[in-house]
Amino acid sequence: MSPLTVRSVDYSPLAPVYTTITRLLTGGGVERTQRRLLAHIKPGDRVLDAGCGPGPFNADLARCGAVVTFMDLSPAMVRRAQTRVEAALGPSHAHRFQVGDVFTHAPPQPYDVVIAAFFLNTFSWQDSQRVLAHLCGLVAPGGTLCIADEGRSPRPWVAAMLDLVRPPTLSIYRLFTGQPVHGLYDYDPVLLALGWTIERRERDSRDYLVATAWRRVA
Repeated sequence: MSPLTVRSVDYSPLAPVYTTITRLLTGGGVERTQRRLLAHIKPGDRVLDAGCGPGPFNADLARCGAVVTFMDLSPAMVRRAQTRVEAALGPSHAHRFQVGDVFTHAPPQPYDVVIAAFFLNTFSWQDSQRVLAHLCGLVAPGGTLCIADEGRSPRPWVAAMLDLVRPPTLSIYRLFTGQPVHGLYDYDPVLLALGWTIERRERDSRDYLVATAWRRVA
């Protein structure tokens, strides 16, 4: 594979049931963790939601007063995102819905906020690092990179339980989407090496789900 390409995963087969599955698997933790990112968005911000998916976070984000580009490789996911937003706001709004590969996304100007919520973990680790570096390049100076993802629980028994249940769960996703089965990813060393610093980090009550806002070190 060329270093200029990544293997992206199309979640279209799961679009009708994705939100229900994630709610059942995490007790609503995915949605709660996504909503923690809203505190970092101001009215008027230009926002990219990378790998937006079909969930209710799309409507939450659309209500923030920002101008959002909702992007996903899956046409079915983008359609569902648009349906949610327009059910909340009506058809007249400034948001954009784009089917495409985030890794090749080249906007005319950078974004104030880039969101990767439960998106980077759909790639292999090598590709995830490439996508993360690309997303960093889409953030305007002084902007924010928001990541919501799984993280290792500080409670040993929770960490041990997740080590047992994650592989069979990811195997189900792989069956429908081709997503790689892998361990937990740690983005901190990658972002620190790229010159970013943590502005705020919050754990969900299910403490293996983590929302982090990053800023580039001046």
